Amino acid sequence: QELSLASEVQYQLLPHECPKIKGFEIAADCIFCRYGIGGDFYDFIPISERHLGIAIADVVGKGVPGAILMAGARAALRAQVENIQHPDEIIERVNRTLYRDTRPTEFVTMVYCRLDINQKTLAYTNAGHNPPVLVRDGELTFLQKGGTILGFIEDAEYEEERLQLIPGDLLFLYTDGITEVKPISGDEQFGEERLHRILQENAWMGANEIKEKVLQEIHNFVGGEPLDDDLTMLVVKVLDLN
Repeated sequence: QELSLASEVQYQLLPHECPKIKGFEIAADCIFCRYGIGGDFYDFIPISERHLGIAIADVVGKGVPGAILMAGARAALRAQVENIQHPDEIIERVNRTLYRDTRPTEFVTMVYCRLDINQKTLAYTNAGHNPPVLVRDGELTFLQKGGTILGFIEDAEYEEERLQLIPGDLLFLYTDGITEVKPISGDEQFGEERLHRILQENAWMGANEIKEKVLQEIHNFVGGEPLDDDLTMLVVKVLDLN
């Protein structure tokens, strides 16, 4: 009963639907490997009519301990987004909060983005997380600018990068549960190379179609076996409205 209650609480913390905003198509999914609770999360934070905060994160641990840390990291992020614009400043403050409030063995990886809907620009900071992938005309760009994991070094500094998006761009954010997944009976991981190839070959699809394609490829790869890690992905497709 306690696990069921924890699962319900965590479900309430995740977005129940993706934002519907002009010029973009967004899809996301989060699958927990144990009891419906875990340490992955993603979030959409409305900032203003023209700005949207987008986050994806992976905390150390699974199950209830991971869920507790996840809830704390989410709360720390949302507390800063309300008052600060720049992702690097937000992440620096989140890092200090987690450093003070967590044990030395607990840490979080996170990517936080600020999307300007009107200008189609994306400012982001990557705190030790798997680099999101931007696919444009078949070429891949990795969003690596940022700094170290959150909660590890109190005065860690972070960098911010700003990107101009154009129609047709595909932005794919994910946790390592995707690239590190492997069949119970084997040692080969799904891997970044396989993921990148799927994104390149299917970048013409809509956001939800791409999400479902990646999930199907993972299902085929593991042969329908249960996952051994939480798995989260977030897909942003820039639309051509002309």
